[in-house]
Amino acid sequence: MSDMAKNNMLKTDPYEAHKQRYDTEKKNRDQSGGEITSVVVKGVSIPFWDLVKLLVSLAFACIPAAIILAIAWYVILAFFGGILGGIFK
Repeated sequence: MSDMAKNNMLKTDPYEAHKQRYDTEKKNRDQSGGEITSVVVKGVSIPFWDLVKLLVSLAFACIPAAIILAIAWYVILAFFGGILGGIFK
């Protein structure tokens, strides 16, 4: 099987992706003397204005999502309201 075919199969087959990840971890353990090392992130340094830009863009991204959810909620309530209105009329 060619490398390209293997890469395509890894993208679609979760078992193969898991197997590849396991093999990579095993290889890394063998190279480090059998120890699994862990990493602890103590902090992240983000400039203030970059964080402000990120949060403002997230706020603007929430607006269309809120509109879509409101429309979906309205459709669901109208559907069930019509059913219940017809039953109890």
